[in-house]
Amino acid sequence: MQRFRSRLIAAAVAMTLAAPLMGVGPAAAAPATNGCKNSSVGGAEIGHYPAQPASQSGLRVSCTFKNNPGSNIVSGKFRIKDFGNAQYHNGGARTITNTAAIASGATTFTAANCASATAYVNRPITAVGVIGIPPRTFVKSISGACLVTLSNPTTAAIVASTSFKIDNANARSRADVATTTASTTITSATANFTAADVGLSVSGTEVPSGTTIAAFVNVTTVTLSAAATATSAAATISFGSSLLTSTTRQANDAGITSATVINSPAAKWNAADIGLKVTGPGIPANTFIVSFVGANATTTGGMTITPAPQIIVIGDPSATAPNSTDQAGLQGVQLDLSPTLVAGSEDCAAENAEGFATVARWNNPGSFTGSALFNTQPTGTKAIGQIYFDTSVADFSAFVIETNNPFAPGTFTYDIVFPNAPTTLAMCPGTATSPGLGFSLGVQQQTLSVAALPSGTGRPGTAQLRSLAPSATGGYFSTATVVSDDPLITFTPASEFTRDCSYPAGPAQVNFKCGNG
Repeated sequence: MQRFRSRLIAAAVAMTLAAPLMGVGPAAAAPATNGCKNSSVGGAEIGHYPAQPASQSGLRVSCTFKNNPGSNIVSGKFRIKDFGNAQYHNGGARTITNTAAIASGATTFTAANCASATAYVNRPITAVGVIGIPPRTFVKSISGACLVTLSNPTTAAIVASTSFKIDNANARSRADVATTTASTTITSATANFTAADVGLSVSGTEVPSGTTIAAFVNVTTVTLSAAATATSAAATISFGSSLLTSTTRQANDAGITSATVINSPAAKWNAADIGLKVTGPGIPANTFIVSFVGANATTTGGMTITPAPQIIVIGDPSATAPNSTDQAGLQGVQLDLSPTLVAGSEDCAAENAEGFATVARWNNPGSFTGSALFNTQPTGTKAIGQIYFDTSVADFSAFVIETNNPFAPGTFTYDIVFPNAPTTLAMCPGTATSPGLGFSLGVQQQTLSVAALPSGTGRPGTAQLRSLAPSATGGYFSTATVVSDDPLITFTPASEFTRDCSYPAGPAQVNFKCGNG
């Protein structure tokens, strides 16, 4: 029975998450109502929880669609335009290896390749799964001879050719910060403060929410924007937890225009890309970004001229990125399954909807997979992740696409795009009394591998798959919508596929204000 159900799941490969229940009902049941709101469809929703700013937050979208002749709006090409304050895993990494064994207690080692990375200062460094680099360790400097200086001594010997990941931002945390009640001055013997830290968020038990570094004093001392609320000789404080930077991503519009230049408007090059690896057709191994101007990035060279459009990957996944072992989402679906695709299914004339569920895993850029028919990234985009549904018969994907935020230049919004879900292939032909389609997708706040990382691993504020941006007031107004990308299909009425989330200013409320609804 379980094997049979797996085949139903795979063949239908429809779209998303309802509870696994086998639909049994009378023939000629009432057709579905179009929409994603519980005011018109019981249990429908576009929402997220927790809804408070600066929190890990899972997404849930549950909608129904008619497939009756003349009013069919079932689409295999669609996207969920996530709430404008939603953020997905942020950041990228540069992977380096050590040329020789590192002794326990060492604070330096020599990297095999540090091209374009000698400006790396105060960036977290991690060796995932390797004992020896303690949490909260960062790179203090990298010399022209590739000598890497660490903020913390190693705690165990590390063999040669071990891989280390260095984050592409100067956010970090320390556990030796001295604070004084009512004072805006803090000190740390090991934080290695620089002028570049001004503006970074400051978070910890001893400082109020919304605090930033207001001024750089010296390597051990900075001034905060707000006074500390407690005195401590050794507070654990994070600097830059709210910082957003460029993310490891896959762009599919690239062209190699010279031995040193890549052109890719979709890549949206950023200063934080400098020093990151770039891979793709015509690009030799160990090629790194040196600089950028507009849509053009200059690299360390040796590339072969290759016309667009090509797929390139910028950066490596950071230590806190989900990986391909992680479940990232759940999907459930109700539809009238066609026996021409799955032998033994109920006759279409009965017009009974079957129900089933599938799980999806997360794939980082550079590890996207699946058959081209249902797993091709939309043209001219940059994807930061693949939500991959794999079954015994077929597979399909949604891609997390990063797009420019029209209301806040320099920031991004995110679409979850299903470029070709084989939903319609699985459904019985529509009639005036067909039950329609029910679809539900859940995207997780955090994944198992990231949850298991020791506290202090990697860049602070990045140990989640999906989160919400901080708010200066504690409140926000944001909108999400579900739209069809099939030019022949429009999700109507549009108001039923749109959800506004108005979260009140002030202290966070424990509620489901932007959950089911």
